[in-house]
Amino acid sequence: MKQEISELQQKNIELKIKNEHLILTTFEHEYPKAVKEKNQLMITALADSLKAISH
Repeated sequence: MKQEISELQQKNIELKIKNEHLILTTFEHEYPKAVKEKNQLMITALADSLKAISH
């Protein structure tokens, strides 16, 4: 029984990941400019964080 629950939880996580991927690829297809801008903001924020850590 525990094994079955564990397998179902694993399957659930895999499906959630696939679902997120589908949502992202659909969004990227429909709104490429918005996705590109968001990615750029995330990259900038990460770069700023790295600079802050390294100084």
